[in-house]
This record gives sequence, C-alpha cells and structure tokens, in this order.
Amino acid sequence: MHRMSKVDAAELAALREMLAYARLDREGKIVQVNSQFQQLTGYSQGQIAGRHHRVLLPEGREHIQAFEQLWQDLQRGEPLFGLYERVSKDGQPLLLRSFYCPIAGPKGQVIGVALYASDQSDMLEERAMSKQYATEVSGLYNAVRDGRLSFRADTSQLSPQYAEMMRQIHSIIDVIVAPIEELLSQMSRFCEGDLTAYIEGERHGDHAKLKDQYNQVLDELNTILNKIRNASDQIMTGSDEVASSSHVLSNGATRQAAALEQIATSIAQMSDKINDTAVNATDAAELAGKAGGLAKDGDQRMKAMVEAMGEIKESSNSISQIIKVIDEIAFQTNLLALNAA
Repeated sequence: MHRMSKVDAAELAALREMLAYARLDREGKIVQVNSQFQQLTGYSQGQIAGRHHRVLLPEGREHIQAFEQLWQDLQRGEPLFGLYERVSKDGQPLLLRSFYCPIAGPKGQVIGVALYASDQSDMLEERAMSKQYATEVSGLYNAVRDGRLSFRADTSQLSPQYAEMMRQIHSIIDVIVAPIEELLSQMSRFCEGDLTAYIEGERHGDHAKLKDQYNQVLDELNTILNKIRNASDQIMTGSDEVASSSHVLSNGATRQAAALEQIATSIAQMSDKINDTAVNATDAAELAGKAGGLAKDGDQRMKAMVEAMGEIKESSNSISQIIKVIDEIAFQTNLLALNAA
C-alpha cells in the first residue's frame, strides 16, 4: 500500500473509463460501480450497492487488520494505491491494483472515496508459487540448520522458474556438503583403526582449511602412536630383562631356600649342642665351685707356706751369720797354726 498525491478531476474521469470503478461513502459502503467493476467482481449494481466494501475481503485476520488501517488512512484524507487481495462473488481470489482517492466536501472533510482498480489476478499464481517457494526454502533451511544435510526440497509443485532456482540452491548445498561427507567417510575409516585415512585432492578456501586441519590432526596422532609404539617396544625389552632377572632370582631363591634349610638343620644341631653345653656348663659350674673352695684352701696354705718361708729365710740369715763367724774362727785358727809352724 502506498500514498499518492491528489489527482485532478480530468485524470479521475479518464481512469474511470479505463478501470473498474466504485464510489464509496465515508463509512466504506458501496454507492455505485461501473460495468468493468461488475464484470471483475461478478456483482451487479443492484447486488452490491449499499453493501460495505468489506464484502470483497478474503477471510483472515490479517486482511481485516489491514482493511481497518486502510480506512483510517482514507478518512484522514490520504490517497492510497497498491496491490490488494480481494474475492469475487463466487469466492474466486482476485488481486487488484487499486487506487483509493478520498473525496473532500465543501469544508475539506472526507465525504467519500473513489476506488479505481485493475485486475492483476494473473499474478496470484506467481504469488502462490512464490509462497510455495518460500515455504520450501524455509523447510530446506530448517533441515540444514538441524543437521539433516541430505534433505532436499520438493520442486514438483513449483513453477519451472522457481524449480530451477531451488535446484541451484540444492547445488550450492551439495558443494558445501560434499567435503563434509568425505570428512565423515574418512573419520569412519579412522574410527575403524585406519590411520592412513587422509583427505586427498585439491580444496579451496574454508574447505582447504578443513582438510589441512584434519590431516594435521591425523599426522599428530600418528606421531603420538609411533612414540607409544616405541615406548611399548622398550617396555617389552625391559619386561624380557625383568623376566630373565626374575628367573635368575628364582633360581637364587631356590638355592637360598636349600641353604636356609641346611642352616636350619645346622641350627637344630647347634641347639642340641648348646643344650649339651648348658648341661656341661652346669657341671663345670659345680666343679668351679669346688675348685673355688680348693683354691681358697690352697690360698690359706700358701699364706702359711709364705710365712714359713719367711721364718726359714730368717733362720737362713742367722745360719749365715753363724757360718761367717765360724769361717772367721777357722781362718784365725789356720793363721795361728801357720804361725805356730
């Protein structure tokens, strides 16, 4: 709906001869229609005169709201033109390119409306196709948004023009989806253990980034797995060495067990000998006790013997003195005898 400037009477008269015409009062009731209008709507002058212009309105709340707004603008004196959906007497949809021209009274107030209309109903099919196309596009968008990338719109109900447009959209989606499907295929191989599932072939733009990043991830994973494999080999080598050492330790443990058994036998024998020694020690203790008594008695006797030897020594000294005196006497005697001779 569009607003238009006021049109002079001559132009309105010319339009009235060319187009379907209806005269409406201020409230929207139809006062007069020309033959083109009768032919277009299927109503005669007698059938439609006095009825409100709303009789041509299709069902639907959106049409009612638009109609009410249209009459508010007209009652303010604003000319309007545009495409309006209407229905004929037998219910057939009409698309009218209509010009609504408010008619001013002596004081400038709106006293009526002149309606000029041309039939554009051939555009209804185009509109229907456009709506159908929009519906299919919306469904396709929702499917892609939800991740159903294999979904395609139904082109069988579209006109050739819209069907071709939809096929072009499908082609665009195919171009976008093909690398994704290849990536999913390679990832499926990868999940099955194939670490050579690289993305091959030339890619451009974001698809090239996707390819490079995926292949880089695969390279890094292969590097990590190679390191793990090398570490596993080292672990296996170490395990073999540990197993060999364990075997040696096992043999040593067996020998040690045999030695320990021999030691246990020796300890048992030593225990018997220790018991015997303990018995002998008891006997020795008794003998030692007796020896201690004898030693004590011997000590007393030694003391007595030492005292006796002391006395003998004193006697010896006395005897020595006596012998010395006798020796001197003998010497004197010999000297006297010599002198006497």
